Amino acid sequence: MKLGISTVVYIQYPLAEAAQRIADHGFKAVHLNVNYDHPDTSFSTGRIDASVAKQTAEHFLSSGTEIASLAGYVNFIDLDVSRRRAQLERFRVLLQHCRDFGTTVLATGTGTLNPLSPWAYDPGNRTEESWQAFKDAFCPFVPIAEDVGVTIAIEPFVQHVVYDIATVERLFTEVDSPAVKLVMDPSNYFSRENIDEMDSFLRELFQSLGSRTVVAHAKDVQVLGPQDGNLKPGSGGPEVGLMHPAAGSGCMNYPEYLSLLHQAKPDVRLVLEHLWESDIDRAREYISHAWPDTDPEKP
Repeated sequence: MKLGISTVVYIQYPLAEAAQRIADHGFKAVHLNVNYDHPDTSFSTGRIDASVAKQTAEHFLSSGTEIASLAGYVNFIDLDVSRRRAQLERFRVLLQHCRDFGTTVLATGTGTLNPLSPWAYDPGNRTEESWQAFKDAFCPFVPIAEDVGVTIAIEPFVQHVVYDIATVERLFTEVDSPAVKLVMDPSNYFSRENIDEMDSFLRELFQSLGSRTVVAHAKDVQVLGPQDGNLKPGSGGPEVGLMHPAAGSGCMNYPEYLSLLHQAKPDVRLVLEHLWESDIDRAREYISHAWPDTDPEKP
């Protein structure tokens, strides 16, 4: 395995400086998040072309940093039709230029009907109608991905339409393509109902889906007390009472997670996220302690 980091952590720097800082921090890979602009580089849909993508990739590749994945997160079932169309067009553009960005992996979530936030829960997300709406929006991109040699990596989330092991397995059954794989991020599956069974859940998760993993994320999950309130007002749903801080700041069993990850995908890239630059050294040290000793890439 190799340790990487999300470029969002360095979004305040010009792109070349961000790439150099990532290399100086010793990271071997990045999750390239083009949902945010750097001070000197815009990633708005109309500005993304082969030239911009290749120039962006060169900043990282020239410093010896691999681009593990590209962020293409869209809400496939957004109720706002014009907003959904714009997002789907952006996803198409990113899919077409993914390899120009220096990677063959385009990561995305699945979406929600909640009008307030693309990460918030809506009861309608659990209906068959929402499932079919997601597939109707998502499936046309699969043959494109196959044609251009890109893997679409789905990141399930407990608030979304694809939210647990069963719905991920259903997706892989109904959309049977080598171009559709998984972002492994166990923290996304937990709610107050299952977090007390973390270790058994992790084993089930990897037994069911470990072989589908193409990239992995490293953040944590934390149960909030009554004094903390709900960090996502208006969201409701299974995530109420939980937050996702940086790795080592919650209750995720990282030794178990990384052991299972290493067994399933010993060459995978593990990407730190949900942290500030000032927290990098702490998070990196925490991950290093949890990293399997048998892995020669142990940071």
